[in-house]
Amino acid sequence: MAQTNAPLMILIGQSDDWTPAWRCSKALPSMSTEHEIILKIYPGAYHDYYWEGMDETYGGHRVLYDPVATQDAIIQVKSFLTKYLK
Repeated sequence: MAQTNAPLMILIGQSDDWTPAWRCSKALPSMSTEHEIILKIYPGAYHDYYWEGMDETYGGHRVLYDPVATQDAIIQVKSFLTKYLK
């Protein structure tokens, strides 16, 4: 990943096989950057973990709502936006 021109937050499920968390980890810069980069991986969470009521397989990929990951993600995003959108 090249330098970012703004802070970046990635919240992703560990069990997401559509957009795998390992790809995000691998793409992070190995050196410090000018802007904050946050990667939080939710153990056991799948793609669309924030979509209340979701529980299906779509295109061969599991999508499943995870209320614990969703609640934490809401807190994380509010904190991130409060910090940077002043």
